[in-house]
Amino acid sequence: MQFPCPNASCTYQFDHQLLPPAAIVTCPLCMHRFTYRVEQFFPELAANQGIQDASSAKSTGKVDQELSFDVLLANPEESDQPVMDRVVRRGIQKPEKSYLTYVMVGFFGVALLLMIVLLLRNSKTSYFGGAPINNKYPVFNFLFDLKTREWESDDSIRGKEGGVNVNTFSLKNKNQDAWTAMYAEDFSTRNPRPQELQYRVMERLRGYFRGLETQEIPDITWAGQKAKAMQFSGSVDGKAMRGTVYQMIFKGIGYIFFEWASEDLYAGMSTEFAKVRESFSLGNYRDDWKEKQSNRLVFSPADAAYQVIDEDGVWIAAVIGVENPNPGRKKQLYTDPKEEDKRATMIFEGENPRPKTKTQRGILAKTAHGIVVELSESGDPIKAAKNFAISRFKKLYSAGMEKGEVTISLEEVEKSPSETALPSEGTPIARFLVKNSIDKSQRNYVVVSALPVDNKIVVLMLDCTWADAEVMEPFMIHFAETLQRK
Repeated sequence: MQFPCPNASCTYQFDHQLLPPAAIVTCPLCMHRFTYRVEQFFPELAANQGIQDASSAKSTGKVDQELSFDVLLANPEESDQPVMDRVVRRGIQKPEKSYLTYVMVGFFGVALLLMIVLLLRNSKTSYFGGAPINNKYPVFNFLFDLKTREWESDDSIRGKEGGVNVNTFSLKNKNQDAWTAMYAEDFSTRNPRPQELQYRVMERLRGYFRGLETQEIPDITWAGQKAKAMQFSGSVDGKAMRGTVYQMIFKGIGYIFFEWASEDLYAGMSTEFAKVRESFSLGNYRDDWKEKQSNRLVFSPADAAYQVIDEDGVWIAAVIGVENPNPGRKKQLYTDPKEEDKRATMIFEGENPRPKTKTQRGILAKTAHGIVVELSESGDPIKAAKNFAISRFKKLYSAGMEKGEVTISLEEVEKSPSETALPSEGTPIARFLVKNSIDKSQRNYVVVSALPVDNKIVVLMLDCTWADAEVMEPFMIHFAETLQRK
């Protein structure tokens, strides 16, 4: 005999022969749970078999894991037959198929799949664990719509340890040993100073590539903006690599794009690299951005026809005829330039801007010094600047010595300590290593620039210890090249 599930919306039929006289049953189709007693569902059958009302009997529960419903037997102790043997193990009646249920499950499955596909294709969220095919980065005001399927995300090159330390996307070519990655930094209300971005470039290159060598590439544009580029070579885990790094500034954000491959593959990857680079475009998330902090500070003696410009926020000055040459700077320099040299019109002190991260503080607190003199001579400006540097260091090294003549030598620096190239045009610039014949451990790094002005040669000389040159050289070179006529 069969009876229907008490759930009116369910079509399942129970066979009473599969159930004990009393049980708590769970329907295998709709999962409805109810108490079953044979005298309630089949009174006549219960009377014929002499089954009494089980409501007052003791009950204990057992679950047979082979059944699809739970069974709670009444009065199990009143039978000599083991409890589990009294649960019939012939299985349960297979329910009739509910085609409506299958259709609904299929419909929701297809809808869920379509939703996942659409989310993946139209992702608009900043994604810092690698780059999907297309993505928007409103925080850094750019879009990245990858125009080639030959690349995949590679998080192994993202970190500071064992990577190039980037924070947007990092990709590896699926078929070749070639990589691209990009770093971006928001400088808030101002544009990054040129050497700030250059320092971040070199810090990342030196941290990943061994035996690094670089060479600047002139006249570069990227994403429709004027940019700087530099070819580089080095090794990673003993394997020779070659690549190019691009840097650009736009509305308060600095962008650095790296591309590199094994040395034998780099030339052949140029088309693929270009596709990735062209996948980057600037956004419109900063249309209302305006710079609120000036990067430039111009230094010029009163009534002079020349000037130098600090665009890096590194230098403070004492200037002849100017009461406050350092507006907006926390530090001031009160030394009279004439105390340094009777021909001096300006003197400078520079300190590398300390980065925000605590781990980098201290090791980067480097300094440099500078002086501008007007030499009453003519001829080659750089030769005049070199002679001035020799005489100045001879005076500095001889101070306090009772005997012995100091010999000063200037050796032209062929390999830059910071991998910074000298400008190829503009004001003539040179750099030297200064050596002292008395104390060979005393070595200085010098950058000079010079130009003729009004029958004189104006010389800007900047110097630091050789130990500080790796950090200070980019700022010194950038400052020296700003010496110009008004």
